Amino acid sequence: IAAAEESSHIPILGEFFKKTQAFYIKRGQGREDIKLTEQINDLIHREETLQFFIEGQRSRSRQFLPPKRGLLKALQKTGQKFAILPVAISYEKVPEETALLKELRGLPKPKMQLSALMKWTYELISGQVKLGKVHAKCGAPCLLEADTEISALSRNIMGELQKNTVAT
Repeated sequence: IAAAEESSHIPILGEFFKKTQAFYIKRGQGREDIKLTEQINDLIHREETLQFFIEGQRSRSRQFLPPKRGLLKALQKTGQKFAILPVAISYEKVPEETALLKELRGLPKPKMQLSALMKWTYELISGQVKLGKVHAKCGAPCLLEADTEISALSRNIMGELQKNTVAT
């Protein structure tokens, strides 16, 4: 699973993610990340399945964010052919509704913290968090080959996600 580099700095959780085969991505570099390309080559060589979120981060306000293309470019550099399966995950209610309301009022998005995640997980398990129904729907697979135009591919993937997102 591809995770934001900021996740690696969360005590305990960052190490847990790493031990469960997550790999970290530096966002917003605007150029090739050699380390990421090497990691992707290694994962592909080991025939691992990759999971990533093309938006780069979750859009808690339910707006689609511009797609990030660095991971697609790193995949393309392996010279392999890939089928990318867009999976749209929709909730009836926003999981961090209170934090989102604060953000909409102009307050900054809080940094990820282990204590906040543990508190939210406890509230979820104890039935205090009500998400309503969670919908997961697959779009049509998108093919990535050596000559694929990455911008067009990323738009196609986003189109599949938008088409398959459930409005609640």
